[in-house]
Amino acid sequence: MRAATLLLLMVAGAGAAETLPVKTYPRITSFAGDRTTVIAVDGPAQFTLISAHKEAGRPWADALFERRDNAGRMLVARAYDCAAATFRWMGEAERFRGLSLSITSMDQIRDRPLLPGTVEFRLARYVCAL
Repeated sequence: MRAATLLLLMVAGAGAAETLPVKTYPRITSFAGDRTTVIAVDGPAQFTLISAHKEAGRPWADALFERRDNAGRMLVARAYDCAAATFRWMGEAERFRGLSLSITSMDQIRDRPLLPGTVEFRLARYVCAL
């Protein structure tokens, strides 16, 4: 019985092993992406970083990505709480001006959990590690 319990605990803990890095800076810090380094793939979609910034002394990060797929390119804005493993959808649009216009309700920008194995988790892991 003890071996079965130990095995169950090991399997249950396996998903918890994948966490986000939490890296902070004493000042607001900005990062420029290069739009050529693919940081996540989701089917035909490839994501590159355009820019990111981290809050001073806090485990938060904002990022602007470019998603390229067969339909073209789309700007994707996200806000992450690296310590809480949550994100906020902050808009998607073909042009910068359209990002804020793509938000039509407060429900769209609510905190959502980051689940290991998802493209959102891979994007967050990259930005949180900057």
